[in-house]
Amino acid sequence: MQWLMYRIKDAYVSNKYKYVHCLLVASTDGLFYRKVPSTTGRSIDSYLKELKNNPTRSFVIGNDAGDADSIVSAICLAFIEEKTPIISISRDTFVERPEVEMLFDLAGISNASANLLFIEDLKMIFDSSKDNRDWELTLVDHNTINHPLHKFRHMFEVVEIVDHHTDENLYTDTCTRRNVAFENGKALVASTTTLVAELLL
Repeated sequence: MQWLMYRIKDAYVSNKYKYVHCLLVASTDGLFYRKVPSTTGRSIDSYLKELKNNPTRSFVIGNDAGDADSIVSAICLAFIEEKTPIISISRDTFVERPEVEMLFDLAGISNASANLLFIEDLKMIFDSSKDNRDWELTLVDHNTINHPLHKFRHMFEVVEIVDHHTDENLYTDTCTRRNVAFENGKALVASTTTLVAELLL
């Protein structure tokens, strides 16, 4: 497997940031420790549990294949930017992917299938909201909204993209942050998690 998630303990950046536990990725060449910016002071596990019942109005979602890179990059970026990760596959499909749950166990994320929000949870979130403002959406590991999101398209704006596939050049009127690592017909990085990790370097 190309990427492993791991936990960073007591990472300190500057007086602006607190000690945190953070989820990240490392190549299978070996685990390494990095300084991680976060103002939350919370573990990734506790952060996800809080969001389950109190999601932010800004979501991060991966592509509809829902592979490890897509899921990990969505969770990591959401944690860094204090947004809500949405797993782009159903809960039933997720539990059939033991390699992803193994990564979560290594990262200290407990009972992931119960504590994460999945694509089928979006309707409940939207229906329970009393705020009519548009929701914000960040796309990772793709740059065109997934088919399951089409029915909600009128409810959100795409405000950020982090990806390593061909840029479809969509959402240019709302997407003010766009990091698409693809040039001259090829990806510049092997994984979107690389782009997320680079935010911490």
